Amino acid sequence: MQRHTGTVLSIVVALALSVGNPGWAQSPQTLMEALDVKAITPPAHAPEFTALDLQGKTVRLTDLQGKVVLLNFWATWCGPCHWEMADMDKLYQTFKDQGFVVVAVALDHEGSKAVAPFVTERQLTYLVLLDTELKTARQYGIKGPPSTFLIGREGELLGVALGPREWAGEPAPGPLQLLLKLPRNQEL
Repeated sequence: MQRHTGTVLSIVVALALSVGNPGWAQSPQTLMEALDVKAITPPAHAPEFTALDLQGKTVRLTDLQGKVVLLNFWATWCGPCHWEMADMDKLYQTFKDQGFVVVAVALDHEGSKAVAPFVTERQLTYLVLLDTELKTARQYGIKGPPSTFLIGREGELLGVALGPREWAGEPAPGPLQLLLKLPRNQEL
C-alpha cells in the first residue's frame, strides 16, 4: 500500500499548530527541514534486512514495526560519525518510551571486535547492528557513512540525511515528538 508523505506531514503540522506554532510548523516541507532530513516523496517501503546485534542476536527491521526508527549507517573509522552518535543517544533516551528507536548499523569489516569496544567506551544505549559484508548498506544504497533514514511506524521510508547531524539539538526534538504522537496505522 503506497502512502503519501504530504498527508502525514499535514497532520503533523496541524498537531504543531494545535500546541503552538513553532517556526518549523509552517508547512510539511519545513517540518522535514527542521529534522534536517530530505523527505522521500512518495515514501517507499523500507527494505527489510536481517543483521546481528553485538550479542549475536538476529534482528529484523520488521521486529521494530510500530515504532519510529532512526536507522543510521556508521563506522568506527568515520570521524563525523563519532560526534553524531552521542547526539543520537540523547535523542533515543528522550523518546525511547514513546515508540522511538535508534538502530546504528556498523559498516566495520572487523565486526564486533572493532565495534563493541567503541560502543562500550561511549556508553551508547541504542541498538547497534553489524553489517560486515555491507549487505544492508547495499540494500539502502549507502555510498558512505554517516547516512541516516527516518522510518515510520508502518515501515515506510519518510526521509534521508546524508552526512552527520546534530540530532539532539534544536529544533529536532520538537518535530520528532510530533511524529511520535501520530497513531499507528495513520495514513501517510
